[in-house]
Amino acid sequence: MKQLAIFIFMFGAIAAQAQGTWNAPVQSNTVKRTFQWSYGRYRFTQTIDLNVHAYQYYKSLSKRRPNQEFAAEHASYPYFVQLAATLDVDARQLRFTGWDLVGYLTAFVQQAIPYVNDPYNDGWDYPKYPIETLFEQGGDCEDVAALLVVLLTTFGFDAVLVSLPGHMAAAVECSYGKCGSGYYHNGKRYSFIEATSDNKIGYMPSNYASTTPQVLEVKRTANYQRPALPDYVQPVVVAPSPYRPTPSPQPTISPNPWNPTPIPTVVPCTCPPPTPIDPWGNGGGRYIPAPPVQPYYVPNPRYQRIFR
Repeated sequence: MKQLAIFIFMFGAIAAQAQGTWNAPVQSNTVKRTFQWSYGRYRFTQTIDLNVHAYQYYKSLSKRRPNQEFAAEHASYPYFVQLAATLDVDARQLRFTGWDLVGYLTAFVQQAIPYVNDPYNDGWDYPKYPIETLFEQGGDCEDVAALLVVLLTTFGFDAVLVSLPGHMAAAVECSYGKCGSGYYHNGKRYSFIEATSDNKIGYMPSNYASTTPQVLEVKRTANYQRPALPDYVQPVVVAPSPYRPTPSPQPTISPNPWNPTPIPTVVPCTCPPPTPIDPWGNGGGRYIPAPPVQPYYVPNPRYQRIFR
């Protein structure tokens, strides 16, 4: 009897364990990270899906590599194009191109990624791959600089890392807009970008102006093909009409034998209705009402207009 009770107990435990295994929720391979930042007159909120396996793969790689290697992706775990496409949804609807697109991507890195010190690494630096910075939602100077250079190069801009004594920044080739402060490299001029603070592109702190940087070129490992921008609907402007409005019929007065004071009586008019009044108020007559102007972007709940 005792052996039978033990058998029943063990069978129940196994069944319960099996049932718990069957009812266990399926682990997702992606996680969501939400970021907020402002650019121009808009405040953005964007949720980015990140692959857990890709994050674990890059995090397991050696941290004792040249800094420019952290601004690259491996063919076995690509994610740059997906990241660019996610950020480009709002940028396309707001028709950001050229220097505006550079500013939009720069503001994302500067504001949405908080500064976080490196963990202890036995006296060595601890650089992160961009997916680590996004997944952990934080990083120090070399981490956010690598993320910014990755975004810019994936969108087709010419961007480089700038290694300074005890610091890492980014720079973008400035044929797209006003250069400000920066460097000459291979016959081209690059605007300095401080990725850890909300400084304008081309602003260089005075303590870096007198130092000689090391410009690190980054190998472009992803190419995002940007779809065409939404069509812009030109507002329809109709010229004022040279015609005068058709005069309204005047009422006639009929005599009244019971009252010496004549009472105006309106004779029913059989003429066509009067032409609408010109909305421009210049005395014109007929006009073609302009159709309502369609917006050149669809309102999106991910961003809202900031009135300044």
